[in-house]
Amino acid sequence: MYRRRQSAGIHKTPPTASAAPYPPPAAVPSLPLPAVNASPGEVAEVRTAVSRWLWFALGWLFFGLGAARVVLPLLPTTPLMLLALWAFSKSSQRFRSWLFNHRVFGKGARNWHENRVIPARAKALAITTMVASLTYLGFFSAAPWWGVACAAALMASGALFISRCPSTPPQPPQAS
Repeated sequence: MYRRRQSAGIHKTPPTASAAPYPPPAAVPSLPLPAVNASPGEVAEVRTAVSRWLWFALGWLFFGLGAARVVLPLLPTTPLMLLALWAFSKSSQRFRSWLFNHRVFGKGARNWHENRVIPARAKALAITTMVASLTYLGFFSAAPWWGVACAAALMASGALFISRCPSTPPQPPQAS
């Protein structure tokens, strides 16, 4: 197809420097890019920098959603804070430790990290929300039966996992 265009005289000429459709490179903020003949280590550093910024942004997204629980009471805080903690652990140890030691949001993260504990109130809220969502999906929406069955299977596996986690941290052994 390219040869036909060339033979018919319909081909694009390269743009000149004066008619550049984009602003000059100094005006465009950009990520550090390796040179054309860069070593694999330099390319890996750029990829690492980009992925760190993406993980960092994802951490703040999860943190913002978890903090939105102040306004939206049915939004689960602890799972979103755990996701934020996970994303921050891949991007910034400073923000990971900040969230881990936060006076409001850190307790749930520490309980999960140290003992895999989910508080009884959080379990009850999670399972109640799953049942309410499945009820709505099954009776009040036009979802196909297989969609409801898949949602029920996923919710049942989530409820099973939640119910098997302890509700309180284990008590340390007392010295006698």
